[in-house]
Amino acid sequence: MQILNLGLIEFVDKQKSVLDAEAIKADKQKFELRKAKALSTICLSIDENLKSNVYNIDAPAAALQEFEIVFEPRSKPRIGALKIKFLHILCFPSDTISSYIRKISQASKDLENAGKVIPEDEIAFQMLTNLPRPIR
Repeated sequence: MQILNLGLIEFVDKQKSVLDAEAIKADKQKFELRKAKALSTICLSIDENLKSNVYNIDAPAAALQEFEIVFEPRSKPRIGALKIKFLHILCFPSDTISSYIRKISQASKDLENAGKVIPEDEIAFQMLTNLPRPIR
């Protein structure tokens, strides 16, 4: 959360944060400073006993990924619960189509993060299956 508040989320996002090749020296220094700030924020936010996990890591995204690997439960019961949640998402009359699609997309991303990749055709089928009858 600190990373988000400091505006450093781009450094821990799954997509690699890159600096424009034509950037001037001041921009490069600012970029490297913000990158170091993101990594130090991660290191300061963790328990002293866990800091050894990130001693040799110099990229903020890699440091965060290291902790995701250590702490993210990837158990079959968790994947099963997420799959049930994915299959039981309904489009209520108060929902807009975009909010309904967003709920299904988020549930599929949660499953992917847990280690279970849902094919796109299954996601599309799920989106169409639970639409209200007047929309179908």
